[in-house]
This record gives sequence, structure tokens and C-alpha cells, in this order.
Amino acid sequence: MSAPERRLPASPPFATSGGSGRVPPRSRDVDAVLDSISRRIGSLRFRRSPWGADESDVMAKIHGLDAMYRSLLREQDDRYQALLEDRDRQLRLLQRRLDRN
Repeated sequence: MSAPERRLPASPPFATSGGSGRVPPRSRDVDAVLDSISRRIGSLRFRRSPWGADESDVMAKIHGLDAMYRSLLREQDDRYQALLEDRDRQLRLLQRRLDRN
């Protein structure tokens, strides 16, 4: 039995309704990247040594997977930071409008 699929929302409503347009779209589909990583993990094969798997080969592949996860995390972090900045900018504009009235 597989775990239920988790999907992130495309973008919150404030990012599309009157936003500055500075919020970057997803550069890659998160689910597709995670599927790619999952397939890569499922197909990992390690070089053999007399004592089992070759430690340097194992570590190299773990570092490669770590780089993939870190890249995805950085992209998501940048996108969400931009969304937060856009929301803060919109809130400041609304506050100025309220202060004028």
C-alpha cells in the first residue's frame, strides 16, 4: 500500500489577484522532481568491494541525492520567500489606503 499523494497548492489566491507579478512561478513541478528522485533511489546500484558495497560509491550517490533535494528545497524557499514579500507589499498598500480614509 502506498502513502497518500501529497500535492502543494499551485499558488495562494493573493499571488494572482492584483499582485505585483514579481512572484516567480514554480520552475519545476515539485511532484515530478520528487518522483524522479524516488525512481533514482529505486534504481540505485552500488559497486561491490570484498567487504560489501564500495563505501566511496555509496557516499557519492548519497551526495548526489542530497544535492537534488537541496536544489528543490532552495527553489521552493525562494518561491515562498517571494510570495511572502509580495503579500507584505500588498498588506502595506492596503494599510496606506486605510490610513488615508
